[in-house]
Amino acid sequence: MKDRLDLAEEAEMLVQDLIQMSLEQPSAKKEFFIGRRTKKKIEKAYDVLTSLDFPMHLIEEGLSHAHDVTAALQYLCLYHASADLPSRFRAYAQKSQAIKADDDETRPQLMLIPASAREDKGDSSEGHENIPLGVPIKSEELVDQDKHNAKAWTLQYLAMQENEDSPEYKMRQLRLELEQAKAEMKGLKKSKKRELAFWQAEVSRLENEINALQVSTSPATPQTPSLVAELITEAPKAEVEKDDEEDEDYDTGDLFSMLETTAATSVIAPVAVTKPNVVEVSTSVKWTGKTPRVQLQEYCQKQKWSPPQYMADSSRGKYNYSVNIKRGKQPTISATVPDIYATIDSAKDAVATRALYLLTPQLSLYRGFPPHFRDMWLTWVRQVEEEESKAKGDSAASKAAIIDGLFHLVPDNDPEQVETTSGTEEVPDAWDDEESWEDHVEDYVSTSSSEQCTPFPDTKFLQLMQSPKYKAMFPKRRTLPIAAYKQAIVQATQEHAVVLVSGETGSGKSTQVPHFLLEDMLGKNRDDGTILCTQPRRLAAIGVAERVAEEMGQTVGEGYVGYQIRLEQKKSAECKLVFCTTGVLLRQLQSNPRLNGVSCIVVDEIHERDVQCDILLGLLRRLVLAKPSLKLVLMSATLNAQLFQAYFSDCHLIAVPGRLFPVDKFYLEDAIELTRHVIPDNCRKNLNDGASSYSLNVTGCGGHVSKQILTWHDSDLRTDQVIDGPYSAHTIDMMNKVDPSSINYNLIEELVAHLVENSLEGAILIFLSGRAEIRQLVDQLSASRSLASACVFLPLHAGLSTSEQHEVFNHFPNKTKVIVATNIAETSLTIDDVTVVIDTGRVKQMRHDIKTQTSSLKEVWIAKANADQRAGRAGRVQSGKCYRLYPQELYDQEMLAQPLAEIHRAPLTGLSLQLHTLVPENCTSFWNELLEPPTEQAVLDATAELTQLGALSPEDGTLTPLGHHLSKLPLDVRLAKMLLFAAVFGCTRPIAVIAALLETKSPFVSPFGQEKEAAAKRRLFQSDRNSDLLTDLNAFNAWIVLPKDKQDAFCKRHFLHRSALNEINQLASSFERLLHQLGFMDDSNRYANETAVISAVVAAGLYPNVVRVDTSEKGIVRLWERQKQVFIHPSSINHGAQFVTPWLGYHLKLHTSRVYLPVSSGVTPLALALFGGQFDVKIELSRVAIDTWLDLPCAGRTSMLLFELRRRLSDLLQRKLDAPSKMETDDRAVVDTIVTLWKLEM
Repeated sequence: MKDRLDLAEEAEMLVQDLIQMSLEQPSAKKEFFIGRRTKKKIEKAYDVLTSLDFPMHLIEEGLSHAHDVTAALQYLCLYHASADLPSRFRAYAQKSQAIKADDDETRPQLMLIPASAREDKGDSSEGHENIPLGVPIKSEELVDQDKHNAKAWTLQYLAMQENEDSPEYKMRQLRLELEQAKAEMKGLKKSKKRELAFWQAEVSRLENEINALQVSTSPATPQTPSLVAELITEAPKAEVEKDDEEDEDYDTGDLFSMLETTAATSVIAPVAVTKPNVVEVSTSVKWTGKTPRVQLQEYCQKQKWSPPQYMADSSRGKYNYSVNIKRGKQPTISATVPDIYATIDSAKDAVATRALYLLTPQLSLYRGFPPHFRDMWLTWVRQVEEEESKAKGDSAASKAAIIDGLFHLVPDNDPEQVETTSGTEEVPDAWDDEESWEDHVEDYVSTSSSEQCTPFPDTKFLQLMQSPKYKAMFPKRRTLPIAAYKQAIVQATQEHAVVLVSGETGSGKSTQVPHFLLEDMLGKNRDDGTILCTQPRRLAAIGVAERVAEEMGQTVGEGYVGYQIRLEQKKSAECKLVFCTTGVLLRQLQSNPRLNGVSCIVVDEIHERDVQCDILLGLLRRLVLAKPSLKLVLMSATLNAQLFQAYFSDCHLIAVPGRLFPVDKFYLEDAIELTRHVIPDNCRKNLNDGASSYSLNVTGCGGHVSKQILTWHDSDLRTDQVIDGPYSAHTIDMMNKVDPSSINYNLIEELVAHLVENSLEGAILIFLSGRAEIRQLVDQLSASRSLASACVFLPLHAGLSTSEQHEVFNHFPNKTKVIVATNIAETSLTIDDVTVVIDTGRVKQMRHDIKTQTSSLKEVWIAKANADQRAGRAGRVQSGKCYRLYPQELYDQEMLAQPLAEIHRAPLTGLSLQLHTLVPENCTSFWNELLEPPTEQAVLDATAELTQLGALSPEDGTLTPLGHHLSKLPLDVRLAKMLLFAAVFGCTRPIAVIAALLETKSPFVSPFGQEKEAAAKRRLFQSDRNSDLLTDLNAFNAWIVLPKDKQDAFCKRHFLHRSALNEINQLASSFERLLHQLGFMDDSNRYANETAVISAVVAAGLYPNVVRVDTSEKGIVRLWERQKQVFIHPSSINHGAQFVTPWLGYHLKLHTSRVYLPVSSGVTPLALALFGGQFDVKIELSRVAIDTWLDLPCAGRTSMLLFELRRRLSDLLQRKLDAPSKMETDDRAVVDTIVTLWKLEM
């Protein structure tokens, strides 16, 4: 599972070719000049770049185009290919290959470079006069620095620039890179073990290059002398004298493990003197501690090395010894001292002291030595310190000269020193708003006086009133209760800015109040603007518009009355009354904030308190104060009048009684008594809803504390029902078993069958909570032969097309019409033949949990006001019945009187985006002006989410160009973003289907008892990208290409729901039409069959909803969203799957006993890098951070190429959104390059 951001060599070349021309522009190189240029910055940059193994010519180039180390690194990584950069900054890791010699034998491993051959092989001191006595082995760079004075240091620097192509220089650089790579590999933390393979490949590559260079270099080639090479020579053959200690072989240790194994034995060359002195070691008292020989013996034993081997050198008289330390497979260490001693013991102790110092210079072993050998050790320590101090002092002056030269690479008066911004993406300040989306779709109100409808004379309206159609409808209108209040409503509208009409169900307010205002305008020949009437739902807007047009004797859209909903409109040039949805009016306010051309606004069903209605009321409250000519009429059936009167200070109230035929209400106990329905004994035990848990700490004996988790269901708390009335023992028994929160489809079927068998007159309206529930009930009812022959089953919900929704108004002779609906049929909709309502009392609502910052769709109980509205649907035109499938006790004691305002429970992301266009100057303060302001945390959550989506600027919170365009699309923010990217990357059709899947639900079904078989069938369509969405897309594509006569069999065989697939197809087509209206359909499906492209665009839409996949060494998978753990839902295709991507995107989180991800899709590192939020390049650390928390390993070259690619993509999106109908050649090249990168990534 790859989690690094890497570019293959081919990918690097593609990106380089794409950006090459722009990089050659003079202005491009000036972007790296940040801040003021100071010598302190230059010195720091020089030190860092040197430590990172950059050669001097690249250091000079980088600092001639930048003022600090970060900008210099960015410049070098952007303007130089990977082959020119140190290994850690390369865009791709070269493949490790085994290099063999001509005879097919493996080449020797890395060996230390031997010193140049000397003419004098004896013990002469020539060549050693500059080597201080007792210098320990150090790294080559440090010894080299210590060796030379300031002048030599400068000459070496100049020579280094001249001989950078020499084999010796290359060998030194390769060794440094190898040592650094091994250190990186050794220092990996557990959480980053996945990077081990990268560094192993890097170490293998460097070792192979070193071996190749050693073989290709002739042994006779002169090599640069170094102090390390002079100190390490072939061990002389001498007589071996074993110590008196035991001679035993030991296992090898790993001290000096950074040195490669050599075949030859290495030795520390003695420091020769011309006239050695005989050293007498004497002590005033007998030494009782451990001698250096004993300590060396114990140290070797502890390291599991062979015992020290002492060798006598008799050529110098008296006693002089050397010692060899065999360290297993590591190079043998040999130590000598120049002095000769009077005794054998003192000579061996002296050389043992030297050996211990060479092995452990950092330890204070000398403290346990006799005074003479302790002084020897301290002398060596002082000499090293003096040499290091001298080397630092000598090099300071030379380094200062180099820094001065680097500082003056950019002249003081160079215009490039002007401070500019770099390191962050350039985002355009604004989009071209000359041609907005509303100009094509939502332009139902003219915004200029020259475009206003030409007023018709009063005589034309009088002629219309005399028409037969108008007169035919007039008697019915006069019978409505609200007809008596016509004059009062019209007069109140003229005298007051805001009028509140409280009309009970059946009063006729939804159709008559707008009609009254229209007749008053036409009757007085006024042309002061259009009347707008909002409805919360599309079906209600269309239905009311058609009814009012019929009452006027006209056809909707061809006369004075029209309507406007999302993606559909019917209105003529003479239209004066327009019915629309709340969302349409909100989008109109974006482009026409003063509603020029509008004289009156009627807002219906304000009691529902949906979040869009609350926002609209807040905006209109401001507008009526700023525009006195605008009139506002608010209407509702069930209303908290005091709340709205207080909100609108000049609010005139008109209360209108309703006209409902009697509706008999029955409850769950009545339905069971009527049908004799049987509820299984294990009904409650199988429930998963309503689960609750509580954790507590229990202290036991001895103070031991254990954590206990208690879990229960709502049904566990319910006691036996106390039922009043003449109910049988069977009903009482069933009521004690039932859980009313679970929809009982069998009871509904039995109740419908009972009603049909008893010659029901009229239609049945059944209220369920959602589309999936509607689909399940319709399937179950259709499966009954007796019901299927006697009934017509019609679903009714917001996902259906307008024509499909209109079928509920049709009449079916000799058939009972059974309408299965969501709360869409609750208000503003009159189906004149409904006489029976079956109400489950459930509704699905989006709930946003501030504590966990999660949004989930939950099924909850409706309020009493909603229950009364539903019951009223059965008494609009005649007497009816309402069967409430919940106990009367629940209605009386548990249901709320009014529904909870949506603004207190729903996520505010979409509305927050719209508010930034409606009130950009004071969006934050506007929330507090609402009827019931949301919590501060809910607003902060919405703002943070929009920032992560890229819709808001993280600096000042204003709309970005992407945010401006997203605000104009009447879709969920993420889906709108996904569709826009799909149009750019040529995969509109598959992404439209995926967006439809997210708007509805998976088309797969799992019948009871066949769950495993259904899951197996779904896995047949599984994608290799760990994606629920791509899996369902594959199933949809397999179905859509089949002939019509084979689709049903395919669905049955694979547990697919055909009506769901049809619904997805229709919704996807509507999304494509929307993009076509925006002009985004040019070559829109070029990459429709590329899985890599589709997966990346899905990631763009889901971001920032991303979790990290963490797989332990034992194969245990955990998912983390920042620091919070989440879980894959059992219904997901990713449940128990092996992950090929390190990240998952998700659409929603479902919060029950755990936080689950029902729908997820794999996200690759490259998709995150291109489509994520703020892109911070941490080039010194070889990492990039996205939105400060997504941390990805990434070489410096890769990060800069991706940074530039993101900038090209941002520019492309700006041009595409400004002129969506056409893509230029350069933009197409950007798209093609990114597509190729995605293909190469997996």
